Amino acid sequence: MKTKTSSRLPFLLVITALWLATTPQARAKGPKCFPREGRCVKVTVNGQPSVELTRATKKLLKKLEEVSHYADDTSYEIPEPIRGALDVDAAMANGSQEWFGETGQLEVQVIPLQEVEIETREGLVADPSVRVSGQAAVGAARFLEDDHLPPGQYLLRVKIRGAKNWDRQTLFLTVEE
Repeated sequence: MKTKTSSRLPFLLVITALWLATTPQARAKGPKCFPREGRCVKVTVNGQPSVELTRATKKLLKKLEEVSHYADDTSYEIPEPIRGALDVDAAMANGSQEWFGETGQLEVQVIPLQEVEIETREGLVADPSVRVSGQAAVGAARFLEDDHLPPGQYLLRVKIRGAKNWDRQTLFLTVEE
């Protein structure tokens, strides 16, 4: 007696396996890095750890969306104004090493939210996530000339890129004299 095999059975098993892998219990075991909202990055600026936005800062950023389209992407802030040299430190959050793989690159982008004069210089930067003939693509970038920012309000986009994945925190901060 011949038995007909259904081509649907393996497909249903795959669907079931994927569904089981995305249950809340399965997600709780791994890092919650996706969708790349900064949960897998720990950032400190001048010794202050970033925190989730307060209601007051959310309200302020809503008004600043016309100034920078990054304002609506901001989920973190540095609670107290900073003074002196800008010192940004970023690391992978506990349990996110699997998400990143080998850590390779830290990138910090400074976005002023008002007219300020920032001394910068042009330079080249390699982007290992984009390959041209097997080599990392190279593009132009602007670099801070000095590690001091003029007084004002800023967004920082702090990105850690690993061999497997990346995550980024966009955070609000105020610089005082």
